[in-house]
Amino acid sequence: MKKKVFIQNIITPYRSHLFNVISEKDDSYEVFYMSKSEADRSWDLSKINMQHQYWLDKWGCYFMLGHFHIHLNPVLVTKAAFSRGVGEVILGVGYCDLNILALVILKHLHLTKKRYHFWTEANYLTLGARKSNRFKQALRKFVFSCVDGNFIFPGKMSVLSFEKWGIPYQHYILLPNVIDEGSLKYVKTEKDINRKPVFLIPARLVEYIKGIINFFEAIGDINIRKAQFIIAGDGPDYNIYKDFIAKHNLQDNIELKGFCNAETLSGLYNNADALILPSFTDQSPLTLVEALRFHLPILCSSYCGNHFEAVVEGVNGYTFSPYEKKDIRFKFEELMNNQNKWDRMGEESAHIFDRVFKSSNVVENFINKMKINDN
Repeated sequence: MKKKVFIQNIITPYRSHLFNVISEKDDSYEVFYMSKSEADRSWDLSKINMQHQYWLDKWGCYFMLGHFHIHLNPVLVTKAAFSRGVGEVILGVGYCDLNILALVILKHLHLTKKRYHFWTEANYLTLGARKSNRFKQALRKFVFSCVDGNFIFPGKMSVLSFEKWGIPYQHYILLPNVIDEGSLKYVKTEKDINRKPVFLIPARLVEYIKGIINFFEAIGDINIRKAQFIIAGDGPDYNIYKDFIAKHNLQDNIELKGFCNAETLSGLYNNADALILPSFTDQSPLTLVEALRFHLPILCSSYCGNHFEAVVEGVNGYTFSPYEKKDIRFKFEELMNNQNKWDRMGEESAHIFDRVFKSSNVVENFINKMKINDN
């Protein structure tokens, strides 16, 4: 039996869970990894459950060039393009990755007969996508034109992005980003009605990406002091956030938790009243899916790729433009003014999770659609 091979740059806990579930349901899938990890990742790989079939390229080369991650894996490219055991290749790394470009060129030159699919979290609102030029547009079209199988999208944002970029697609399959339900334990808790609302912001501390200070400046000092904000995550801008809190004397309202493991994060989610994610740029963040899992209302940026699927406006949360400070403040105050609806909004979030993001359902739909489109 020939394999369907996912091409991935590195091993990650959330993707490993997805691949594990896929392997449980269909053993014709395998994953080829370019490298174990990258310079700005800090996962403990020994704790990642790898129950799926995979091959790790030990002969590849990895280095940083400025802010770019460079992977050179001629052995992986050769194995994916020419191995007799591989029937289909699912390109799951960015379109400008050098290994992806090598595989695409081999396809265009008709040197490989493997069927190509492309798995992309395309989001025309990310910072990288907004910095467009003719070269990037031409390269994008050249790479995506190699696909003779399916495009695999996490949701509506990718469909809109392809339409905006003028890239034709014949077939597409939805594969939303999913979480490991077993590692994040939801427990219904009774919260003190007399306490200030607790809002969780799980994010890597990079201001130009996550926009947390921008959010606080938008809602203003009075609104900040009405609540408690827990920021879970680490990153290079930790001291910037620490200085902001000290400068405005907000130690009683904003707490930096740093990196949190799954157990600690579960406790924070269970104690929170709502999730806030004010990102300037975010392809398809798992934190929105986690919030749904924990029955939380959501207040998030409309630049988060999966907000279309995760948030129904006014039903389980609200969205805002991170570049419109009046909009941010209005939506935050709208959330605050509807505290009596938070329980019901949280239950709506849980229904969305079960319907759209539950791992077993997502994977079963993906495998079935791949089989249908094979015919």
